Amino acid sequence: MAYQHLAAEERSQIYILLSKHYSIHAIGKVLKRSPSTISREILRNTKGRQYDDQQAHQLAKERRLKASRKPYKMLSSMMKYIDILIKKNGVLLKFQGD
Repeated sequence: MAYQHLAAEERSQIYILLSKHYSIHAIGKVLKRSPSTISREILRNTKGRQYDDQQAHQLAKERRLKASRKPYKMLSSMMKYIDILIKKNGVLLKFQGD
């Protein structure tokens, strides 16, 4: 099963269920998520004394943006190496790992 981020609706449900004093395990059952997922979500996004679903969703979006990979710059030394390969072989071969 592939990992999926919590949706805003799920965060709202966590907020509502916490306000009704549901346990982490019970919230996990309702959302069909692991209790550890619910626990991490609450710990990661509790500011002050209470879980805030809207703030949690905003923080999660910001973390996702920061975690996304940025493209690498092509170094001049790498460009020179590629030029040498092209001149030597006449064709640029596919990089390993592509």
